[in-house]
Amino acid sequence: MSIFIVQLGTPRKPDQGLRLGTVRRPPRGVPKSEFARLDYYDVWFPNLSPSVELVKEALGAPDEQAWTAFRRKFRREMSVPDRSRELDLLAALSHHTNLSLGCYCEDERRCHRSVLRELLLEREASTIRTTPGCRSRTTARVPRSELATPRSRSYTRLPAPIRLQWALKSLRNRQVLSCGTMTAPVVSVNPNPSRGLCEKRRLETDRM
Repeated sequence: MSIFIVQLGTPRKPDQGLRLGTVRRPPRGVPKSEFARLDYYDVWFPNLSPSVELVKEALGAPDEQAWTAFRRKFRREMSVPDRSRELDLLAALSHHTNLSLGCYCEDERRCHRSVLRELLLEREASTIRTTPGCRSRTTARVPRSELATPRSRSYTRLPAPIRLQWALKSLRNRQVLSCGTMTAPVVSVNPNPSRGLCEKRRLETDRM
């Protein structure tokens, strides 16, 4: 069960589930009754699209610096409570049913759906992107910067051993299946650090 990140208007696969159109405007010149049949979307969901002003900014971004500024502003728009809860819902649904969402842009790297993918992954969603000749699945792939500064403010109030276990668990979850190749870091965690310390002291005492 996963969320497929797609380009709207491209042929859908049988297992992609309900397709959400996370776009600001419906496709031009296409009757509403034809949206689903022509593989645009089954449900229009503009809540997770950039504002009109940001759409103009993204389309006119001349370089990488301007695109980075757009990404930062779009993340801010998606951080408001209503949008955040909608992303939480989609992330939870990704573990129970197949869904797909997307935009009209051909290149995901220059599309707001790339930011939606990141936001969903930060919520431990299971997402899939299919490209010609390669099928990739990513589950809970969190950027390294997120490991250093978790979203929860209560994280910093936890004991150090617990924070360490959370960080290592996040690393273990960074499993990427790409074109048949699996990479999965193997990390061992001592569930009881204090016990290991006591055993070390006991061994040092025996040697004396």
